[in-house]
Formats: sequence, C-alpha cells, structure tokens
Amino acid sequence: MVPTTLAKSKYYTGFIQEKCKTITFKDLGLFFFHTCRGEIFREILSSGRLSATECEEFHEKLLYLFYGRPAYRVAGDKTTRDPGRFPVCFVIKSAAAKDIRRVFPFDSGAFLRNILEEYCGTFSTKEAAMMALSDYQLGTDLDILAKFIALFYGGDAQYLKVTPILENEDLKGLCFELSRMLDMAKSQSAKIWDNRALTSEIQVQSSIDFDGAAIEALIIPTQLISGDTELQEFLYDSDISVLSYDVARMKPESATDLIDRIAADYHVGRGIAR
Repeated sequence: MVPTTLAKSKYYTGFIQEKCKTITFKDLGLFFFHTCRGEIFREILSSGRLSATECEEFHEKLLYLFYGRPAYRVAGDKTTRDPGRFPVCFVIKSAAAKDIRRVFPFDSGAFLRNILEEYCGTFSTKEAAMMALSDYQLGTDLDILAKFIALFYGGDAQYLKVTPILENEDLKGLCFELSRMLDMAKSQSAKIWDNRALTSEIQVQSSIDFDGAAIEALIIPTQLISGDTELQEFLYDSDISVLSYDVARMKPESATDLIDRIAADYHVGRGIAR
C-alpha cells in the first residue's frame, strides 16, 4: 500500500511548509492592491467599503486582492477621456484582509483564460480548468503565502522583480506545480502575459472599510479628485495618501503600466522594497 504521506500535497504545499517552517506573514512587508474602474470607485465611496461581489468563476461572493503589485487590468480597447472608465487602485494594509477563502501564487483569471497554457495546459471546459486550478491553491492563510514567496523568490524584493532563487535541482521530480511556475518565471521568450500574471492573489469574503485603518493609499485619476474638496478632506482626515495620474485620450487598460510604476515607487518611498 502506498504511504499516505505521499499524497500529492506533499509535493506542493507540503514541500513549501517543510522548507520554510519558521516563515510567517510577518516576514513580508508589501501592501495588498485592489483595482476597479472610476465609476465603481464612486459606488465604493458611497457605501464606505470594498465589498465582496458575486464571482462567476467560483460562484460565490469574493473580493480580489493582489500582493505587492496591482494585477487587475481594467478592460477598454477604445480610447477615451472619460475618467470613470479608468482604473482606481486601493493600496491596502495587510491586516485588513479577513476571511481568506483562497490564496494562489498567480492571477487565477489568467490561468482560467488559458493565458498560461504553455506551462499549465489548455482546458477545453470550465470544469477541467477549475479542477486543474485547484492543484495550485496554496491554502487559506497568509503564512503559506509568505512561505511560498520565501522559498520561490527569497523575499519581497525578488518577488517584485519576478526573479526566483529556487532552482529545478531543489525540487523533487513530482513537484509539478512549483516546477511549472519556475519555468514560467524564468522564461525569456515572448509571451502574451507580463509580470502581473505571476502576482499572488488573495480571495477574501469579508468587506474592507474605506478608512485609514484599512486603506494606506489611493492611486486615482487626477480628474476624479480635482475640485472635490469634500473628497480631498475625507482622504486627508483619514490619513490616506493620494497618488494621482492624469487621464488623456487613451485606452483605459494602458494606464495599468503607469499604476504599476506608481505602486512600485510608493513601496520604495516607504522603504519597503528597493
């Protein structure tokens, strides 16, 4: 009889746990990010919270957060000057993440859309994709995320650069998930995805209050805040930093790279990552 200790988890989460026993989330220092369109931002402002909404993939209410980097790209393939269609990004303190449902080492949406198919396989049905995706789930707590980042990248700085320290020689032959992610991270050939696809994703079920206790900063189009004294005073009184960018006639999704740079600079400015 095959020993129960040889369950497939031994070669993924079990392997990570064994290699990084003493690492906890306190060993990490980056913020979480959540991105939405400007028109959704107004709804969040009105309700006073970021709320979990129905997810068509997982069929439950979820709020998506990403560790260390804005990963969500606001759709829009036509140029516009409408600031309501451009991204607003919340920089969120890690303590605000409650009721964690799932943690993934990459963007689950990219996986399910077969964007990562060269390494993870092509799935003809949603059921097959969801089954394959479940193999990559790290767990339901932030300590396992910290252990993964410590093992795979060695820490926050290398994680942000998507530069692994893990080598294939460090893995057992059956460590398929880690091996495939390592191939993804080290690939130098042209791809349709960028570093955001390898940003760790945290799905939570609890809402996050829009206040200074939970929100560190806001990356927002200048046009959405200019002249709005009441909103400016609210953010100032809440001690929420404002990092603005100007909207020109362009595709809303093209602002993603700009927001990514603003977020990276904010971490550096706070002495968190270099």
